Amino acid sequence: MKTPLKLTAESTLKKVTDYAVKAPKGLETLPSSSLIRLIREKLFMTQAQLAKRAGIPQSHIAKIEIGKTNPRLDTLQKIVKALYCDLLIVPKPVQDLNVLVRERIHQTAKKKVEHVKGTMRLENQLPSNKIVTAMIKNEELKLRVHTTSVIWEE
Repeated sequence: MKTPLKLTAESTLKKVTDYAVKAPKGLETLPSSSLIRLIREKLFMTQAQLAKRAGIPQSHIAKIEIGKTNPRLDTLQKIVKALYCDLLIVPKPVQDLNVLVRERIHQTAKKKVEHVKGTMRLENQLPSNKIVTAMIKNEELKLRVHTTSVIWEE
């Protein structure tokens, strides 16, 4: 028997986000209620049959399918399982996560240097644009080496 390939957190995240990025546009706005109804109808299953298989009242299935109520995650799992499906919840990044972190690092470094620059201006020691750019690059380098949640502080 083959041993399953061990995935690192980084490779797992990459696989999930790569998968999500390939999803057709518009799926993220498709309500689960529509999918439940479509799959149920494809299987020629009634709401009563689905309700019995999922162990929830038929009236609740009806409310979910018309969008009157949003099912809790555990209820959604029961319904999907009763439809012979697996539930897959995948976050779809709106932008490459590495690019997003680089942008936040740059913004954080720039903000920190702007603060120092303001202090220096008060003391009539305003550095040239070239020095300010170098200071920002230096701060970015520090943040890249030791990236922390500080990049998300406003």
